[in-house]
Amino acid sequence: MTERALAIDTEALDRIGLEVDMRLTDVWAMLFERGDDVDTEFLGWLLRLAYVTGYWDALSEPDRGSLCHRLGYPVPERRSEPQPTPLAGAAAAD
Repeated sequence: MTERALAIDTEALDRIGLEVDMRLTDVWAMLFERGDDVDTEFLGWLLRLAYVTGYWDALSEPDRGSLCHRLGYPVPERRSEPQPTPLAGAAAAD
């Protein structure tokens, strides 16, 4: 287990799970509408949608880390320098 995972107590994990499930109701609905007809491409699309939803929620918080504080999750430190994305690195190499 990572240090970050060890820093979260079981009750906080339950609260985080509930919060995430509530934020992803549209994603869950799309998944269950497909039933057994879920292929890897569709699943990948849903995972990307869930991931970007998390970013959207984090960027739209009124105060940085307010969701983490409310759920008992440690607020991560900001990186000192922006990390290059794989896409940006590939474009620079061209």
